[in-house]
Amino acid sequence: MHAGTRTELKRRWTPKKHRPCGRFKLGYELVYLYAALCPYNGHLIALLLPHMTLECFEIFAQFFQQQVEQKYGQVPVALIHDQASNHQAQIFEGTEIKMIPLPTACPELNPAERFFEELRKGLSKAIRSLIPFNNLKTYSVASYNHIGSSRNLLSN
Repeated sequence: MHAGTRTELKRRWTPKKHRPCGRFKLGYELVYLYAALCPYNGHLIALLLPHMTLECFEIFAQFFQQQVEQKYGQVPVALIHDQASNHQAQIFEGTEIKMIPLPTACPELNPAERFFEELRKGLSKAIRSLIPFNNLKTYSVASYNHIGSSRNLLSN
């Protein structure tokens, strides 16, 4: 999932024949949330990274492996994923983690999509209330900690 900010030009009420001056910048600042969610117990492993690339996925894969080993030890893990180009199974070769691809265009089968749906609701409210981008990262972390701890949100 990616989240970010984009400034927009909007109409304003001003006196007739008066055009307000102001500086503006149109553009995006994005951050990508890499997340793995256990549908059985709601355990969430997530990492905010600046890009959606193979290198960033490798960083997440290393983080995921460390977290799984700390929490569960050396156990076999099935990592269900969509078929994004950066989700490469060879990253996990020689480990206990097996990547299982989902069929194309089937987000309803991905356990993390329900989590992302709940997270997007909160983030869209935060973005509309003009939370600065640096605080958006903090807000994202707090939101996914809250949602990840609520098993009933994830199982509906």
